[in-house]
Amino acid sequence: MNKKHFTRLLKRRLSWINSSGRQALTLYRVSHYLSKQPHLHWLALFMSRVNLFFTGADISPDCIIESKVVICHSAGVVIGATAIVRSSVVIMQGVTLGAHYPAMPGKRHPTIESGVLLGAHCVVLGDITIGAKSRIGANATVLEHVPASSTVVGQKSIISRKISNNDIAF
Repeated sequence: MNKKHFTRLLKRRLSWINSSGRQALTLYRVSHYLSKQPHLHWLALFMSRVNLFFTGADISPDCIIESKVVICHSAGVVIGATAIVRSSVVIMQGVTLGAHYPAMPGKRHPTIESGVLLGAHCVVLGDITIGAKSRIGANATVLEHVPASSTVVGQKSIISRKISNNDIAF
């Protein structure tokens, strides 16, 4: 192993240690795997509590989070049991993907399509879909479906403008 390869490997390991978002996703993936094993759901729930204790992220082991999802700062992130987060989604700190009525059977949490940016402390509630390549602004509260390539801002969740393909910088 040459010095350049070793340095690159060391930087990757250190970035995992220093990134609470990567740690939260790793612990989620372990708990999600355990939740699919017969008789180990209790251990999956315990791992999600370990995740909450060490990273500040409350991620249910029953939710679905695809690859290439980035949690920038895990503090205060809450992702409910029936939420689906597609690939290439960026989640800032304090984001909540929750349910309107927790006791309701079936799907209660949102579906976040690919390429979405969820701003700091935004709240997305209910069985709704956030369209691909949309942006949810900081502190926005989203209670309705959001079409693809839209920007959502404010407490009343007003779609401020439709993004053209030329504006997308992903």
